[in-house]
Formats: sequence, C-alpha cells, structure tokens
Amino acid sequence: MKNTNIKGFLLALTAASLWGISGTFGQFLFQQRGVSVEWMITVRMLISGIILLFISAFGKKTDLWSIWKNRKDTMKLLLFGITGMLMVQYTYFAAIKHSNAATATVLQYAGPVIIAVYLAVKNKKHPVLSILSPYLLLFLELIFWLPMAIPERLIYHQPHYFSV
Repeated sequence: MKNTNIKGFLLALTAASLWGISGTFGQFLFQQRGVSVEWMITVRMLISGIILLFISAFGKKTDLWSIWKNRKDTMKLLLFGITGMLMVQYTYFAAIKHSNAATATVLQYAGPVIIAVYLAVKNKKHPVLSILSPYLLLFLELIFWLPMAIPERLIYHQPHYFSV
C-alpha cells in the first residue's frame, strides 16, 4: 500500500470518527447544558474555519485570498457555504436537538435518496434495482425504527405495524 493511500485512509477514518463524536457531544450540549442549535453551529463553523485558514496559510505557499479576487469563485464559495455547509449543519444538529444523535444520523443518510430520486426524474431514467435496493431498505428502516426511537415526538406512541 502506498504512503498516500495510508494517509488518505487515516484521514477518512479520523474525519468519520470526529463526525460521529460531534453528534454525541452535540446531543449532550443540547440536553444537559441547554445550548441552542444556532450557537452550536456558529461556534463550530467559526472554529473550523479558523483552523482551516491556519492550515492553508502555513501549508502550501499559495495566495490564500485569491478566491475573493474572482467574482464567480466568490459566489460559488458563498453559495456552498450557505446552502451546503450551513444548511447541512443546521438540519443535522436540529434533528439531534429534537430527537437524538442516532436518529439524526439515520435521517441524514436519507439525503442520497433525495438526490437519486431528483436525478432519476431530471434525467428521465429509472434507477436499476442494484442502486434502488439500499434506498428501499433505508426507507423500511425509517418506517419501522423511527417510531420506536422517538415515540414521544410522534403522533402514535406504540408501533402498530402488524396489529389487527
């Protein structure tokens, strides 16, 4: 295995672990400390941005501010920051606040389903079964698991799928 493959694997493993831990810490802060979702994502994004700026400034010797010189690049960055990062962060942590970290994670993994359906409709193509089957399983998981995960937040309190 190449050195870059090991480095990439370790970075991906670290990122996934930190992402998972952040949901659990967020749940603790919301439930035990009364922190608001808005405060949490503001502090989280500011600290992350500052760290990334320092890494960029002291890493490769490129012009750190060149993104702001081209109007098209600036607009893309702002659009990504607002619709990509802010909305994903807000919806994930709002789901944690109103349920728990596990439920929010399952719901977040439903995102690719929305993208797949959108692309299928846009391109007027039916997805093949090998692509569609994981999404169907996720949908079944949501139907059967969510009522048991957060019963006090749903209209019905007991799972009644097979009751007569």
